[in-house]
Amino acid sequence: ISFSEYIDLWQNSVQQTADPLLGLRAGAEFHPGNLGALASVLVAAPDFASAVQQLIRYEHLLQDGIQTQLLEADGRAHAQFSCPNHDCQDIYHLMEKEVSEALALAKFFLRGVDFQSGKLEVHFQHAPVAELVEYQAILGDTPIKFQQQHNQLIFDAQLLSFSTGFGNAAVFQSVLKEIDQQVGQDLESQVRRLIIDTVHQGVPDVKFVAEKFGMSHRTFQRRLSAEGTRYKELVAQVRQDIALDLLNRTDSSISEIAYLVGFTETSTFHQAFKRWTGQSPGEYRKTLN
Repeated sequence: ISFSEYIDLWQNSVQQTADPLLGLRAGAEFHPGNLGALASVLVAAPDFASAVQQLIRYEHLLQDGIQTQLLEADGRAHAQFSCPNHDCQDIYHLMEKEVSEALALAKFFLRGVDFQSGKLEVHFQHAPVAELVEYQAILGDTPIKFQQQHNQLIFDAQLLSFSTGFGNAAVFQSVLKEIDQQVGQDLESQVRRLIIDTVHQGVPDVKFVAEKFGMSHRTFQRRLSAEGTRYKELVAQVRQDIALDLLNRTDSSISEIAYLVGFTETSTFHQAFKRWTGQSPGEYRKTLN
């Protein structure tokens, strides 16, 4: 679903349960097993820093609206969460969920480590929506500060180098390679299939396609760019492939083929086809005889 629908879902859930800390509670129940295939990347990570870095790298697979950064300064690590397009107070429940999840993740991977040793802090940009004691009942006896500059979890940077107790460097690299291949192929192939299925009705708008995949326009373009392609290039390639196939296999007229590949004007199709192949559709068809 789109991020806007995700926000609506959470806002409705908070209203229906009358629980302003629903996001915080949900985050505290986090387990890596909730992440599906991505859990294997985290479990194989040789240290906590690698696990966090890969979770940030692949966070677009989980949701599209909240961005995560891991920073280090003065011996402390800062896991920061932001949502550039929304007011933090309006989506406070999502920010609380993210921070609470981060703490639950840390506790899972670093079991036995004393997080309450003086350096752990939780910061929220929004004002509190419940008494501090209610927050501490969920997060533990941790310093919690509100109306801060960032939504973040701050902890001793030395913890980043700790072994997770599960990791294996060779397995980790193998899993990363496999996930990278699956992610790259998955998005491009699904976008290509969507274009094929809808192009006869006209080329689907890129924002519509991004919404279909639950992404913002910007993130969608960035994901395709990371895979070495662009939406316009995929559209052109699909149109060309379909046009060549129809010219090869059928006796359909040039105007019919133009329509089937999403052109409203035959002349525009002629121009595009010549750009693709160096020939007009008619000239190309003659070379087949």
